[in-house]
Amino acid sequence: MIESINSSQGVNYIQNNNYSRAPGSLLDFSSEDQAIISAQAKILNELEKFNAGAGNEVELALASTMGKIQVKAAVSVINAKGEMVDAVMEMID
Repeated sequence: MIESINSSQGVNYIQNNNYSRAPGSLLDFSSEDQAIISAQAKILNELEKFNAGAGNEVELALASTMGKIQVKAAVSVINAKGEMVDAVMEMID
């Protein structure tokens, strides 16, 4: 049996109701957050299927690899938004 990721069975998501983070704002990371949560959920689901005997190693490896790629992509978008905010702040100063 393979242990779950960080021995965690759930994903905690805290929603921030800050108006400066309205959809479309450079400070809005809700779509990236959802992509990361979705990737983690897919990996956990595949892990549970594998541990129950219904999954296989290939599907587990595929879910894990795709999850890592999806998380890296979301992190890249978050970093790009951060760089854009920094550039805007430098223009204002």
